Amino acid sequence: MLRDPRYRRAKQRVAELSRKMIEDRNRAAADTPPAILIDDLLRANRENPAAMPDQDLMISVTGPYVAGLDTVANTIASFVYAVLKHPEVLTRVRAEADALFATGSITEKDLRGIPAIRGALMETMRLYPIAVVHMRTATRDCTFEGHRIAAGETVYVGTSVPHFLEEFYPDPMRFDIDRYEKPRAEHLRAGAYSPYGRGQHVCLGKTLADVQMLVTMARMFHRLDMRLPSPDYLLARKTTPTPGPAMSFHVRVDGHRHP
Repeated sequence: MLRDPRYRRAKQRVAELSRKMIEDRNRAAADTPPAILIDDLLRANRENPAAMPDQDLMISVTGPYVAGLDTVANTIASFVYAVLKHPEVLTRVRAEADALFATGSITEKDLRGIPAIRGALMETMRLYPIAVVHMRTATRDCTFEGHRIAAGETVYVGTSVPHFLEEFYPDPMRFDIDRYEKPRAEHLRAGAYSPYGRGQHVCLGKTLADVQMLVTMARMFHRLDMRLPSPDYLLARKTTPTPGPAMSFHVRVDGHRHP
């Protein structure tokens, strides 16, 4: 993958974004209180460059962007495709979205009462995962399932592999938004469902991302009358900088369902 020109271009774009974010913040920081995360990173780079060297600074300032905004955007785009691809799911999602916004303000209790939208989100993250693997460095020699791993070696943990195994999800390639409600609750088996990773380093933004995506997608399907270019339209996907729909993905907006 490192030789793939698309990977090199993505890496260059991230580097350019890092430089621009640092330059913009350096110009604005004096007149823009209060301090934000980038200010703390810049101060650490100035005061203790051994702890925050230049190469680490660049990835640190763009990390929240790539890990948060890009991942959420790709998941939402995949959700739109999956729901529009399945008319019976679209009907249920629209009905829940319309009911959600019928009362005005949205509460935490309201977000617990949209099982079709939540199930569609969970099924989207199962079939179109963003965090497909965990990369870890072995701190000591060890043996796992007969495989010898030496200290210092990088280990790739395929946390999304169980998403596609029949032993966890019957008919795993089918988009089934009812997998997650009891009594089925197929995702609750140990190791079966890891859209945000696993272990001590599970995504810090998990709860915020869930709320953000639920509200955003409910609002989109409440307001917009969307459809795919054709019933047989198939989603093309990209792998960098994060997995998601290819830039060629588009939908047709036929109008507004509600203001």
